[in-house]
Amino acid sequence: MGKNPKHHPNILIAEDDPAIRDLMVLVIESEDHWKPTKVHCGEHALEAWDKVEFDVILMDIRLSGMDGIETTRRIREQEKRSGRKPTPIIAFTAIPEENTRKECTDAEIDDFIYKPFRIETVIDTIYRHLPD
Repeated sequence: MGKNPKHHPNILIAEDDPAIRDLMVLVIESEDHWKPTKVHCGEHALEAWDKVEFDVILMDIRLSGMDGIETTRRIREQEKRSGRKPTPIIAFTAIPEENTRKECTDAEIDDFIYKPFRIETVIDTIYRHLPD
């Protein structure tokens, strides 16, 4: 469907809806050698990001607890402090409102996937952000 990456991409899925989270795992696993890690809240996304170098993060912006926008801000702050290369973050949202998009852009979210989404859109969007 897309490029054939030279490595095995690690992809973090931060989604609090179990059905969407499990669907995203199936989508990620449908691509050869892609490795999904799933978490249900922003706090766990930060913990996972701190332990593993992910190639892409799929982030629901309306996570319960710490939302995806705040989680992204914290990841970006830690990247800047540590000198770590920025991780592409792709937001999931069902709300394509202008103010939500501005909040995401201000938090340095790299791309968007709007719910409901097509599987091909998810895969193509991830491929756009994987290193060559």
